[in-house]
Amino acid sequence: MIEVTPLRRDTMGGEVFRITDRDADLLSTLSLRVRILSREQILRTWWHESGPSSPPRLRRLIRCGLLRERATTAIYVGERLLPLSVWSPEEPSPDFGALAWLLKQRWSSPLKPTTVYFATAHSARLYGGVRLGRVPRAFHVSHDLGVAEMFLALRRRHPAAVELWIDEDRLAPFRRGLKLPDAILATAPSADPIRVLEWGGLYSKRRLLAFHLDCEGRGLPYEVW
Repeated sequence: MIEVTPLRRDTMGGEVFRITDRDADLLSTLSLRVRILSREQILRTWWHESGPSSPPRLRRLIRCGLLRERATTAIYVGERLLPLSVWSPEEPSPDFGALAWLLKQRWSSPLKPTTVYFATAHSARLYGGVRLGRVPRAFHVSHDLGVAEMFLALRRRHPAAVELWIDEDRLAPFRRGLKLPDAILATAPSADPIRVLEWGGLYSKRRLLAFHLDCEGRGLPYEVW
């Protein structure tokens, strides 16, 4: 159990704040794996419940400076998703036209109010992450929540693979001048990827082909979600 001194002594009385295993799992996920999580994603993954209210523990993490929240809007991506396309070397190329159509349908959905949570810089330092505690940009929220849902699906299906997840921010310094996917599975940011993971945006057939050719040229299997 980690003990930290709250950053805001006036609201916490200056007492030592003890981080539980569940706290650490959530904070390390936001520091190392994904940029943001919605309230709904957090509740069903860490509290196994649903509802409009934040658990008192979540509010406590905010008050002591380890977590931030922001009300925003985003496209609801659903839960318990599966990849839209899975490819490995030596297999036929996917149907990029059909995949582009599926992605267009997703991004045609209306925006809905949502509350998102993200790690502070203090929290990131505790877990070796690169987050700066900045408010997420509005036009990135839907995409980043999709990446988070992709991570949560991997966590459910292949828990051991969580430690191999390298997100875009940790990968970026090692991919200068190269295509930067949303995440890879690898033993380290500098290591050869075991698998490339991409949350599909409003991608054209041409862009999907370019992504495929990049992975194909390096012999890397991939998933597009």
